[in-house]
Amino acid sequence: MYKLVMADDEEIIRRGFEKKIDWNSSGFEFLPPCKTGAELIESIKLNKPDVVFTDICMPEVDGLEVAAFISNNYPNIFLVILSGYDEFDYAQKAIKNRVYEYILKPINSKQLHQIVDNLKLNLDKETSKKEYLSKLKEIEEENKILIVEQFLLSHIYGNVNSYEIDNFLATIGKDYCNKAHSIITIEPDNKKESLQNRMTIQLLFLWIKTLFENNFFNCKIDCLLSPNGNVELLLSGINPSEIYLKSREVPELILKKLEEVGGNLVTIGIGKTYKSFCKIPMSHSQAIDALKNHFIYGRGVAIYFKDDCNLIEIDYAIINKKREILLDSFRSGSVEESTENINNYFSVLLQSNLPVRRVELEIKKLFLSILNILEELSIHTDISKDDMKLIELYESLPTIEESKMLVERILNVIFNTLKEQRKDFSEQKVVEVRRIIEKNYQNPDLTLESVCMELYISNGYLSRTFKKYTGITFIQYLTEFRINKAKEILKTTNTLSYEIADQVGYKDPQYFSTVFKKITGKTLSCYKKSLDLK
Repeated sequence: MYKLVMADDEEIIRRGFEKKIDWNSSGFEFLPPCKTGAELIESIKLNKPDVVFTDICMPEVDGLEVAAFISNNYPNIFLVILSGYDEFDYAQKAIKNRVYEYILKPINSKQLHQIVDNLKLNLDKETSKKEYLSKLKEIEEENKILIVEQFLLSHIYGNVNSYEIDNFLATIGKDYCNKAHSIITIEPDNKKESLQNRMTIQLLFLWIKTLFENNFFNCKIDCLLSPNGNVELLLSGINPSEIYLKSREVPELILKKLEEVGGNLVTIGIGKTYKSFCKIPMSHSQAIDALKNHFIYGRGVAIYFKDDCNLIEIDYAIINKKREILLDSFRSGSVEESTENINNYFSVLLQSNLPVRRVELEIKKLFLSILNILEELSIHTDISKDDMKLIELYESLPTIEESKMLVERILNVIFNTLKEQRKDFSEQKVVEVRRIIEKNYQNPDLTLESVCMELYISNGYLSRTFKKYTGITFIQYLTEFRINKAKEILKTTNTLSYEIADQVGYKDPQYFSTVFKKITGKTLSCYKKSLDLK
């Protein structure tokens, strides 16, 4: 909590000032107010306040003399001058430095609140700055290299603010000023297990760090090990074009050297080159985004963010759509429909002009989705006993056509199993939906989507199945259920309409009234009267 003292020769102003706001809640200890400038100076010497409010005209020692005393002896104090209308211009001209604010009396509570809040904000910044610089000064000499590495790692992941960046660049980070920077993120293929050649993640980090110790690339390269097991390389140099080129050469060297000692063990993402030190987190985010596209390019390669910007193609969007249509027909259990969708899906792959590796990965995604559906529907077949075999089958297939034939064989086995295992599946799901509605109809956020998430089935499948067994849509069933519950409430209570709406899951009472009339043909009040006449 900060200390604040004020001075004014009028008692009514002192008392009013003290009671205008809740000083403790605002973060200030309100010291006993002073009557004169001399008394104020003594209070400053004794209490060393953080903020001083002083009137201009006071007996013995006036506010301007107090201001001069503070400026000469306590320059860190935030000084606020209080002045009447006649001396306001005079005060501003007389004191131009080291005065935080000039206030024309009388001051209202709102204005005082705003000034105090701004003072608190500035004091917090000053305190943070002092604490940061003090702490930094204590430990930087002990282990400057470690401090730099820790700061860079935090900065890469966007965990430092602009104020901390400025302090870093002004103190121990001067080597990074006025430089261009690029991030290279190196991700081991399997972080949970030991790498090939028994090389652990830690050993990989040390190996890469040693590789660049001689720094024959003529640019600064910081090698950092992140908590998630990735190795981060920060390239820095004066010439942006040169850093851009180095960000291409460095990954290729790493992959080449790793291949010499035992194969491609890592995948590398490369962010763009930026002239600003503050944009390093952006370059890192781009490197991470590049890594996410390993399913397109495979593992053991370098992926550049600039190249990835062109990955969103119409063919890729169509492939995704066709795959989802195929999987949805699989959930519905239609052999004929699924066969047609298999043909459509692989026709798109054949006509897409995509690289072979990417087509293979698309097929792998299809296989994984099939496994997920098997688990979702609790269907057990010989295919799902060993997930890895299913995933690996396509890798030895020479053509897309043979991949298609494999999918058709898999789906035939699954459909034969479905005939035996899921005769009552759809009906069971409809029963579960009704149970969920009965239990949660009062929840205004109950939707088809939320029910599907709870039952782990798709929106399309549940929508079709529910209508097939009930004759109406999910939303029609839910609406009628809620209106029937509203009728029950009207029969037994005198509850107000907005309360009924809340009890049956409607946030908007007016909308509830509209729905009620549409379903029953009567307004709530008319319906209630008809009940009373019976």
